[in-house]
Amino acid sequence: MQEYIQYKSTHVHLANGLDDDQVSLVEPLAIAAHAVDRADLIATDTVLVIGAGPIGLGVIANARLIGVKIAVLDLVQNRLDFVNRKFPEVETILLSEDLVQHLKAVFDGELPTVIFDATGSKRSMENSFNLIAHGGTIVFVGLFVGTVSFDDPNFHRKEITLKASRNATASDFKKIIQLLRSGEINTDGLITHRIAFDQLADKFDSLYLPEENLIKAVINF
Repeated sequence: MQEYIQYKSTHVHLANGLDDDQVSLVEPLAIAAHAVDRADLIATDTVLVIGAGPIGLGVIANARLIGVKIAVLDLVQNRLDFVNRKFPEVETILLSEDLVQHLKAVFDGELPTVIFDATGSKRSMENSFNLIAHGGTIVFVGLFVGTVSFDDPNFHRKEITLKASRNATASDFKKIIQLLRSGEINTDGLITHRIAFDQLADKFDSLYLPEENLIKAVINF
């Protein structure tokens, strides 16, 4: 909370040519880019993104540049509606009891070869082992502060690869800045709420209300 901070120049990434809204989204998009890089996607992969929040949306924005087929799963219809508008080529799935059958219908009778779980939910992360194809890869992007467990025979039988993705590297920041400059990633509509700094204490809690349909909020100084 100070006016000036000294940083090593290697830790500073020039964002010339981007507007303030784009700059405010570089960090979450870089986290998503790092997760996609961790997955080692190839064009023939089929991808399920679990969680249509800011990080999940960033994973979609990055993964679609590789040309893979993508579906997104969420339990909030409004978020899926946003995906339909923002990424019309992406299949949207509302969480239901017949989820496995729904996934197979989307992916031509198969389960996805790559899953990104961006929920940070213990239940969702543990269930992802039941949704992945044989030989598939699961990337945990969201963080659950606690213990996540899974059935080892199922893990071995499917020969699942499990990866974690944490934060982002300098190269991820540079990559996202360039993709924003080129227009290959479009941030229109991702910022849904703006709060003046002097109103933050009064309005912050309201962001948690479902009827607010929050995607990403920014604080204006």
